[in-house]
Amino acid sequence: YRTETGIVIEVKDNGKGMAPEKVAEILQAAGQGERGAGAHGLSSVIARLRLWTGREDPVAIESRPGEGTTIRLFLPPRFVPEERAGQGDPPQI
Repeated sequence: YRTETGIVIEVKDNGKGMAPEKVAEILQAAGQGERGAGAHGLSSVIARLRLWTGREDPVAIESRPGEGTTIRLFLPPRFVPEERAGQGDPPQI
């Protein structure tokens, strides 16, 4: 969805969730370019989004054990050309 500051991609699941310490570990590892946080792919995505968007906080993770997880990716509006918004195909970057 669009916001005043860009695009938000939200992914939710109803899985086992994560403890706050695990969320902090993933975000910290991504900030340091590490891959040993137990969520290699997610840490890599966060690190790449930081480089790509120039944002220090391109991802928000909300999770509680037993309640699932919500991950939000924050993208600046310049990455989705207005004429292509909502057409399904990703923009060529």
